[in-house]
Amino acid sequence: MNCEPNQRELTAIQQVVSTFFKDNDGNQTRLTPSQLKLFALATNPYVSRLHVMTTTQFGKSYTLALVAIWLAKICKEDVLIVAPTDEQSKIIMNYVVSHIFNHPVFTVGLTNVAGIEKMKTERTKESIVYRDWE
Repeated sequence: MNCEPNQRELTAIQQVVSTFFKDNDGNQTRLTPSQLKLFALATNPYVSRLHVMTTTQFGKSYTLALVAIWLAKICKEDVLIVAPTDEQSKIIMNYVVSHIFNHPVFTVGLTNVAGIEKMKTERTKESIVYRDWE
């Protein structure tokens, strides 16, 4: 089975990402073509394992943080952030925390709602749990 995303799928993913995620300046997030491909493969239910080898500053952590939010909230999947060191996993978690507030759909169902403002400022959350009763 070929899991390689086609141009139509990549365009649709860019529209989704632009709609739900913002950059640090509050503008719509624009992923590079390679980041779009990573997002597509990481969210494809037919891809059970994904090995990514790229240079530093490619945007792997950033893209996979967006994927983690998408899978956890929209696809209702359990998502674990696993890395060789705590420092590396915190990089991804910091991206998750900074982007989880980009769209109201991502904050619905968050547990410990009183701690949301604290999470926004401290960005040291080790876990984020959704409790959706919809």
